[in-house]
Amino acid sequence: LSARRKTGSDFLPLVATSDAHYLKQEDAFPHDVLLCINTGRTLKDENRMRYGSDQFYVRPPEEMYKLFPGHEAAVQRSQEIANGVDIKLDFKARHFPVFTPPRGKKPETYLKELCEAGLEERYGATAPKEAQARMAEARKRLDLELGVINKMGFASYFLIVWDFVRFAISKNIPASARGSACGAIVSYVLKLSHVCPIEYDLLFERFLDPNRSEAPDIDIDFCQDRREEVIQYVREKYGESSVAQIGTFGTLAAKAAIKDVGRVMDIPLDRVIRLTAMVPAVLNITLEEALQQSPDLRREYDNDADIHKLIDTAMKLEGTNRQAGTHAAGVVIANGPITDYVPVQRVLRKGDDNGNR
Repeated sequence: LSARRKTGSDFLPLVATSDAHYLKQEDAFPHDVLLCINTGRTLKDENRMRYGSDQFYVRPPEEMYKLFPGHEAAVQRSQEIANGVDIKLDFKARHFPVFTPPRGKKPETYLKELCEAGLEERYGATAPKEAQARMAEARKRLDLELGVINKMGFASYFLIVWDFVRFAISKNIPASARGSACGAIVSYVLKLSHVCPIEYDLLFERFLDPNRSEAPDIDIDFCQDRREEVIQYVREKYGESSVAQIGTFGTLAAKAAIKDVGRVMDIPLDRVIRLTAMVPAVLNITLEEALQQSPDLRREYDNDADIHKLIDTAMKLEGTNRQAGTHAAGVVIANGPITDYVPVQRVLRKGDDNGNR
């Protein structure tokens, strides 16, 4: 394929390319099967989506030069374009959204104020002597934790989580932290968690260790019936273009690959069920491992041409993404358009014409 377009008084140089949808020519059949899996069709369906040839693979340079004799410069130019692409990704840099405290306060100052108020509410309602001892211990631990949080630059992070949990509580939406975040007294006094870490001797360092550069991980559970209200609040606060739910991908595991490929190839269902039963019940087992561990599966593979082709194709497709979905609660908040930070995809839900990012 080639293209030439005039721009002003100049012409863009000619480039020779080849449309590619799979890596090698022998991948054409597995790719055809994958199309059938994704579209709910079988190989016998004459009206199904298909590419019609086995020529949509990534061609090596020598083959491209043979395809375009006399246009060596056009073929070479694709490499020049690749050489001109300079993308450097820093996977260690953090890009937290910005929380704006009221009245121009610094995040560290506002976080301390909220914690002080929560400290009084959580520990100041017992008998005087007991209250003094509990308060002194709690304050000492709070000061220590805030020192670590501020030093590591996570004050805004806690304020962001506090803000949407505060919204949920104000709307009577059940919400609570779980996991290692319950080891922080900051979580307790901000009402992110409802477990006193002092009473249950929980460690703050398990949640946030100053000797490691890892970001804190506060897992918050919301009532599933009203979780969307909290997500919508976050969208409105930080902007629709800055908030998206985390995507998920369902991959083809060993048994699922056999079932899907068997359906596409019109292998009788009872035979497919017997084959999947021969795959050992081992977590994350591959078909190659299953052939080594299961004599029955190996026998079927060696003695039946249809089963041999089914399993060979399933092994090619094993681990590929079968479908995209949306995480039940994981949300990304960006400090600006989210497309500046992560790739996005719209997932169409039933009855939703616009899709959700």
